[in-house]
Amino acid sequence: ELDLAGEPRIFNYRVDMGAFEWNTFVGMEEYGHLIPELALWNFPNPFAASTCITYELQQTSAVQITIYNYQGELIEVIPEKRQVKGNHNLIWQTENLSPGLYYCKLRAGNRVQTLKMIKL
Repeated sequence: ELDLAGEPRIFNYRVDMGAFEWNTFVGMEEYGHLIPELALWNFPNPFAASTCITYELQQTSAVQITIYNYQGELIEVIPEKRQVKGNHNLIWQTENLSPGLYYCKLRAGNRVQTLKMIKL
């Protein structure tokens, strides 16, 4: 009946689901296993003619990026290639695409992350 910091949980006659930790703060650096293996974001979002898709790999992996429209139709496939651990950027040019909602799916090894992007 301890919280993440090893302190006793305070119940106060109700069930504590662990969402509230009394007087403690547990940072991600203390629990490295909680850090996701794959981070994915883009800037700007929403965007007009292009956006920079950025992702962070925690280990060297084969990476493939696919872009879909809001109906799930495949728009573009970035060929798979092996990339080293660290941050990577891709500028996605969208001049010939209609405004709307798009999804970027990043597959790195056996991990998958999806990002929602809005074109103005």
